[in-house]
Formats: sequence, structure tokens, C-alpha cells
Amino acid sequence: MGLELVPPLSPSLLGDIQRCRGEVNRFMQRIFERFDLLATPTVASPPFAAEGPLPFTVDGNPIGSPGAAIAFTYPFNFSAHPAVSLRAGFTDDGLPVGLQLVSPRLREDLLLQVSRQYEQVRPWADRWPGI
Repeated sequence: MGLELVPPLSPSLLGDIQRCRGEVNRFMQRIFERFDLLATPTVASPPFAAEGPLPFTVDGNPIGSPGAAIAFTYPFNFSAHPAVSLRAGFTDDGLPVGLQLVSPRLREDLLLQVSRQYEQVRPWADRWPGI
């Protein structure tokens, strides 16, 4: 399942990870003192197959690691901030692109309300890419 790739975690390393997570959460708290929601692209690359592989380039330009293609989504898995991905349009090839909205912790109500409002005014609610 991939767990064999994870090195053993020492108490010291676990402490470092928790301190880093705390710094991220303090940073996010400062953002949400100024803004109700955070809006980002869902991913940094055009759509790719769910089973992978992750892209190594965006618009022909190499990216540092395949994880950079999903750099907008995974930080909120670690920080426990609610996030949602909404369809925001389509590429020239007709593939969907996403808008990610992120709310303060424990504000799923706000996130879901704004997401619903957004989906009601967008023109592609029933448009799906070909398979």
C-alpha cells in the first residue's frame, strides 16, 4: 500500500512535524482574520487520470516534483481546514478545471453555503467531458 516507503518516525521527527503543522495553522489563522474564504486553483496542471501518473510538466515547463501539481490541495488535508473543489470551466481540450474554496476550521457551513451559491450561477452544471 505504500507504507513500506515511509521511513520510521522518531519522537523527535514527530515533534518537528507537529511544530510545522502548528506554524501552518497559525499562518492560516492570520489569513482568515482578514478573509472569509480562500480561493485557489484545485490543481496547478491540466486534468490527468485519477490513477496517475502525476504530471512532471505544466505547459511544457518542468515542475520540481509530481506533488507540485497538486500543491493547492494537500496542505489543507494536513491543516484540517475544510475545502471543496468546484468546476470552474474547461480547458481548450474540453477537460474540467477546478476552483478550490477553503474555509476557516469548523466553518463547513460557510463553505457549503458559498459552494452552493457558486454552483447555482455557473452555466456548466450539466456539462460533462467525454470519456
